[in-house]
Amino acid sequence: MSILDIDHLMIKTGDLSAAGDRFAELGFTVTARSEMPGLANRLICFDAMIPGACNYIEIMQLTDPASAPPPMPRVLDAPDGPVSTVTATSDADATAARLNAAGIRVPPPVSIRRDWPLGTGEVISPAFRVAIPLTGQAPFYWNACQHHTPQHYTRPEFTRHANHARQMIGVVAVAPDPAAVAAAYRQPWAARIEGEAPVRVTAGPGRVALRIHTPDQLIRACPGMMAGADDQRLAGLVFATDDIDAAFARIDATDARPVRTAPGRFHVLPHQANGCLMIFEGMA
Repeated sequence: MSILDIDHLMIKTGDLSAAGDRFAELGFTVTARSEMPGLANRLICFDAMIPGACNYIEIMQLTDPASAPPPMPRVLDAPDGPVSTVTATSDADATAARLNAAGIRVPPPVSIRRDWPLGTGEVISPAFRVAIPLTGQAPFYWNACQHHTPQHYTRPEFTRHANHARQMIGVVAVAPDPAAVAAAYRQPWAARIEGEAPVRVTAGPGRVALRIHTPDQLIRACPGMMAGADDQRLAGLVFATDDIDAAFARIDATDARPVRTAPGRFHVLPHQANGCLMIFEGMA
């Protein structure tokens, strides 16, 4: 099976510098700006959890719609916040072929190699191949990335964070009918679907779950969240931390006001984190 896991979450921003600086204020190590055709990003990286998949957040700004890979201009035509999950695949071409055979329209995969200046004088060159489905075919947009240079995302200076976040273990979504939304991912992700509040969707053999709540469930789980009855969107992500109290203290020392909902869990509301709900949970 070529789909391995949820690899990363793409967070749209209209101001890459400000968004990266905000996440740094919250205790994340944020990489230097990197340019791609029509796009620019900064990353928040974590240790990989399974071979072939990385584990990170991509803060993305559209810089030139005319030169950006389609359909990125449409995906990024949204308020600041989460806009896309990206799965890891062991073979982008095989994934595209399988999806097209199942009726999911995917143009030929795109190979990208770029220079990434680190701000220290060192330049590294990530390389990957991406199968990018056309929009409008899934409840929440996603694509599939085959990494050729995963070592660039797991450098120790990238993956250690002052707020004790150690891994991204979940992507948070909201939908009126979580079970129906989850079913849309069963075949293309070869997904495991478990639970009810939230429904958890895990791609292939992966360990990062798409957690789909109803609007009411999300409000109960994360006091302070706003959600309408017909709300359907990606809302944020879940981090595992090796020290929940130190993580809370680090973020509470900023102008953000983390909300503790259990001894081993707290969250930061979207308006404090570039439109992204952030849940911290103690590591099991």
